[in-house]
Amino acid sequence: MPSQTASFLLLDFLVYCLIAVAIAMPLYHFVRKSSPELGWNYHGNVPTTHLGPLDILGVSVALILPMLNIILAPFMPRELMEKAASEPGLSTIIANVISQFFFAGVVVLFIVFRANILDVFGLRHANWKRIAIAIAGGLACIYVVAPIVGYFAGLLLEKIGEGTQPQVAVQMILDAKKNNPTLLVGLAIMACVVAPICEEILFRGYLYGLLKRYSCRFFAALISGLIFGLIHASLTSLAPLVVVGIILAIIYEFSGSLWAPIITHSIFNTVNVMAMIFFVNEADLPY
Repeated sequence: MPSQTASFLLLDFLVYCLIAVAIAMPLYHFVRKSSPELGWNYHGNVPTTHLGPLDILGVSVALILPMLNIILAPFMPRELMEKAASEPGLSTIIANVISQFFFAGVVVLFIVFRANILDVFGLRHANWKRIAIAIAGGLACIYVVAPIVGYFAGLLLEKIGEGTQPQVAVQMILDAKKNNPTLLVGLAIMACVVAPICEEILFRGYLYGLLKRYSCRFFAALISGLIFGLIHASLTSLAPLVVVGIILAIIYEFSGSLWAPIITHSIFNTVNVMAMIFFVNEADLPY
């Protein structure tokens, strides 16, 4: 469970991230108006022409639940949050499924009447050779860069007096491993199947695409990666998960298909869940 200080730091990062978006988008608009030949938002393999001002509302609605978790966490009674995290059950899985399908459903609802989702997300007529290259390269980068970034971030957290604290989801899996195999299976399915599909629809398919539409692919990859890391609500995991989020955006852009980040995300989560289940030293896990 994040400490009070960690919760406030996560909230601060979220506020700074939103301020950066609010400042950057008008600046990008001004530059593009002055130099229309730049066409930053049309570079790469992820289309953005199907997105417009209405999708700013769509992203806001889709992100409301995960963002509320960050906004309210510093002000919630610690005892209540710790009890909820330490006593997971069927209701926990149901709540997570509802949350995941809510924001994925919002994305579909805001796009389906204006564009073919299979086409704009590159799910149909995908180039599987390119996708395979993207997945292999993405996983290699994740397993090299994320642990290094996580190590140095951990040193920084120690200096400011914040110990290593796993994500709530990680702690739930470790607790379920000890005494609730049925819940463990449910949490594993959530982490390895449901979350990769729903989170990639929102963060890469929608948020990254919208940010790219109104800025450029580099800024979009950075901000979508930051928000992806923040919604996991763990200061310890923030830096490596931001790296993961940025890499997932890069392989989406490279492959032009949402299949690439979905499969990469699923493999990444599956490896971590298997490590949590079978490794002896659970406390040494980096995420």
